[in-house]
Amino acid sequence: MFVLDRHLPAVPTAFAFAHDTSANALLLIGGPAGVGKTELARWILSTVSAHGHHRTRVLSARDMASRIVDALRRNTLGEISCSFGRGDCLALEDVSDLRGKPATLEELGRVTAQWVAAGARIVCTAGCPVQEIAAFERRLPPAPTSRIVMLGRPTRSEMRLILKALARAAGVSVDGQSLLDLSSWCNGDIRRAVGAIQQLAFHASVVASR
Repeated sequence: MFVLDRHLPAVPTAFAFAHDTSANALLLIGGPAGVGKTELARWILSTVSAHGHHRTRVLSARDMASRIVDALRRNTLGEISCSFGRGDCLALEDVSDLRGKPATLEELGRVTAQWVAAGARIVCTAGCPVQEIAAFERRLPPAPTSRIVMLGRPTRSEMRLILKALARAAGVSVDGQSLLDLSSWCNGDIRRAVGAIQQLAFHASVVASR
């Protein structure tokens, strides 16, 4: 898989995943706490849902792993493997919670790959380096079906470009001074950036409807 380690390429990749059903079928978003992994994953699902192309669902990796372990004991794993397919877009959150459990990670990766093979599109989040969930990553489909983006805390200049990209994708016009002010307020937190642009987009839609 090709790893992108800055926000600038990561954000367009997320946009492509959300808007283009022919793009990557699985996107793994990694990075430390507070850089917006969950926010980005939830934004992808909300965008996909708004376009009406897929059913969406948020899954906890820890809860999913518990279901898989229970299914293995009951010999009903096939039911989980067939749970999702074409028409589904899933967020599998906090895969990093399973660090130190390679067998569980491997089985979760295998089931995830089966969902992708059946036509589902999946965005995963992990708050750790990919090496720490290698047992999961190894089971995923190879590139270009899968793609990994690693989010690091962006600089202020990078945040301005991120805000600009978010605004463009949302169809919102933001002037240069506002971009400077917002980039300072975001303080390297992409969650704030996504929230700010969503608020501006909502305000613009309200004004336009009057």
